[in-house]
Amino acid sequence: MDEENETWHLSAARPWDPPLSAKGRQQAREVAAQFKSKQIDYVLTSPFVRCLQTSAEIVDELGLEQGRWLAVWPMCELCDPRLLLAGREELKPLLGKRPIREWMWDGQTFEQAVGGLLAPDLALSGVRIRPEMWNDSPPAYPEKIEHALRRYEKQIRAVCKEFAGRNVLVVTHGEALRAAVNMHDLRASVYEVKHTGYVPLQRSRQQPAGAWGPWSMCCASGQTGVLWSYMS
Repeated sequence: MDEENETWHLSAARPWDPPLSAKGRQQAREVAAQFKSKQIDYVLTSPFVRCLQTSAEIVDELGLEQGRWLAVWPMCELCDPRLLLAGREELKPLLGKRPIREWMWDGQTFEQAVGGLLAPDLALSGVRIRPEMWNDSPPAYPEKIEHALRRYEKQIRAVCKEFAGRNVLVVTHGEALRAAVNMHDLRASVYEVKHTGYVPLQRSRQQPAGAWGPWSMCCASGQTGVLWSYMS
């Protein structure tokens, strides 16, 4: 929304959490169709509304059951006030260094927000189930980029361990995809992440013992909407 309407953040009550535009929802629905053949078991999502809306389109398209759509605080946006507040300097004293959960949804819990504050945005997808909080540990606010990259990597590893043997789709933010790429290729310098870009990771069981093999990144730069280069 804030990209199509450059003045949206100037009057928005919650400028840190812009919803998807109609174009964004259509893009989410289109990318959801790409995953129908992937046998996705769970959809995990950042609790920011644009990710919730994107994941709602995917969950609806895939027809997942209740309990398969999970919110994960550690996959949320970089909590840098320069990014979240979009220049609204008057909000800085109000938020101070208070934990993000205290003001993210105007004092509501995630469950309350899903049933109230965020309900109209989520209803646009037609999804019939609700997301449930899986990891309720938000990052510190304010946050530096290097801290965010570490938490993304830590949470990606936790998801890989917790959902071993399952196909999981994580709806998150650009810097998290950068972290995912660098987990498998430290030489890569990610310079662009398209709105529907993703980084596929996979592993298989080794024979004959049946133990899991190492994770690998199965895409090249630009193939799935994430672009990187290498320093010469």
